[in-house]
Amino acid sequence: MAAVVRINNAIRNGVAEETVQELMNPDAQLPEVFPFAEDLYQRELATLQQQSPEGNLTHPELSVAVEMLSSVALINRALDAGDVNTVGKQLTNPVTGLMDVEDENLQRYVDDLIKLKQQAREERNEFITWNDIQGCVTQVNNTVHEEHARILAIGLINEALDEGDAKKTLQALQLPAAKLEGVEPNVAQHYQDTLVRAKREKAQYPPPRSLQERRRGEPAAGDEGVGRRRTGGAEENTGARGEQEGLVKDTENTVLLVA
Repeated sequence: MAAVVRINNAIRNGVAEETVQELMNPDAQLPEVFPFAEDLYQRELATLQQQSPEGNLTHPELSVAVEMLSSVALINRALDAGDVNTVGKQLTNPVTGLMDVEDENLQRYVDDLIKLKQQAREERNEFITWNDIQGCVTQVNNTVHEEHARILAIGLINEALDEGDAKKTLQALQLPAAKLEGVEPNVAQHYQDTLVRAKREKAQYPPPRSLQERRRGEPAAGDEGVGRRRTGGAEENTGARGEQEGLVKDTENTVLLVA
């Protein structure tokens, strides 16, 4: 196909405007191209072309690449405009080709991408790339997984404390998922006594609600009833989460004090 030859030549010439013109040529029969992202197409297609054994991109390769790059272009534009809904829509769009996108993590993806976009601007890069976006998704997933594992570990610490078994409490404190440093086996009973006392005090004197929580009408950690909110389409048990986060901090402080 002559159009594909012209596209490859334009990519090699390194002039972004000419490359986009060839990509938009009806004879090329490619997915929609957005001229505002001409530098993104040029840079990414040039990289793919250099990686090709023949030094040329075929029509199927161009079709897949252009479709993905156009989606990345829309994500960049939506981030610039603060259009969170479009960012989320494009992240979950199959044509974007992202792996392991979790609906419940969408808001966190968006938050991190906004920061990444700001960093790119500071480095005078107009666009974040597909690799940047996939890396952000993977990092958020890993962070969320670690957070969930830690909450489960803190739950096991709670159970051990309630059972009054200092040895079992020590084992729970030493779980890698708890991420507690400096746990000393020779003061296991001290951990048990101090943490039990901290739990009782927390139950008796729950922390006051923040101003933001009051405005939302959410209960403080430890209050009866559980507040719920919707974040990025996913419901979050904010009361329980606040209680778990408080327990994590109490446990860390206790380990540091005792050690």
